[in-house]
Amino acid sequence: MPTAFEDLDDASCRRLTTAIRRGDGAAFETFYATFFDPCLLWTRRMTKRDEAFCLDCVQDVMLCVAKELPRLGDKRSLSAWLHRCLHTKAIDRLRSEARRHAREQHAAQPEAAYACPDPLADLVASERVAWLEGRLLQLDIDDRSLLEARFVDGETLDASGARIGIGGNAAHGRIRRGLGRLRSAGHA
Repeated sequence: MPTAFEDLDDASCRRLTTAIRRGDGAAFETFYATFFDPCLLWTRRMTKRDEAFCLDCVQDVMLCVAKELPRLGDKRSLSAWLHRCLHTKAIDRLRSEARRHAREQHAAQPEAAYACPDPLADLVASERVAWLEGRLLQLDIDDRSLLEARFVDGETLDASGARIGIGGNAAHGRIRRGLGRLRSAGHA
């Protein structure tokens, strides 16, 4: 068996991949010796990353070769499969690094950042609540009761209407009209 990538012909490639698929350890050693350096070089060119990253990608590919090498008939198809596999493993590692980095950034944020909302946003929200409370007081008591039942207590239309002695369809109409009046008051 040839031990250099350049010396590998199609027949040798077929024998080597067939032997690896059968579980021949010596064939895998030959494959590893033949393809490790070219795979490392391809990965470095492709990713422009450091040696440790590239070594990890090549090791991932070699594990794929040992476990799931497809039936390949020539050197060209083996080379194409290796390139695709290297590309996929590099992307997997890059994504994994990005997820790890995001988790670390999230964990590094102080808890105060979560607990203290923007004071301006709080002020705007409290002003909106005060405005809405004022507009609600301008509605009649039945309309306020319907809106409270529906949106504060989360009741169904039928249950909301039952509070003031009307059906669900009538409650729906009154709620819709009440919301319309609140919206129009906001544009005035």
